[in-house]
Amino acid sequence: MSLHSGLKRFFIYDFKKNEISQKYLVGHGCGDNSWSSDDSKKIPTFSNEDNSYLSSLGKYKLGERGYSNWGINVKYLMHGLEGTNNNALKRIIVFHSW
Repeated sequence: MSLHSGLKRFFIYDFKKNEISQKYLVGHGCGDNSWSSDDSKKIPTFSNEDNSYLSSLGKYKLGERGYSNWGINVKYLMHGLEGTNNNALKRIIVFHSW
C-alpha cells in the first residue's frame, strides 16, 4: 500500500515459482471520507480495528467465494496472515470488483 492507488499494487504471488505472477489496480478503505470521494488517495491511513472502514496492511489469503452487491456480484472473504490484519475475517474484509 506504499504505492499510489493509481498504480498496480495488488500482487498475485506464485509460491511454487517464488515470483509475482500478476499485478492489478486495487483501492483501499475510505475511513471517515465518503465512499465516492478520493480524499484518501494521496495519504491513506490503515487500521486493523472493526468499524474503522480502513484497509489493513499485510499479506492475505483469499477464502470462500460469495455474492456481492458490487461490480460483477462476486466477492472473496480475506484471511489476514499477519498481526497487522489478523482481524480481516472478523471485520468481513472482502476482495470484490467495485
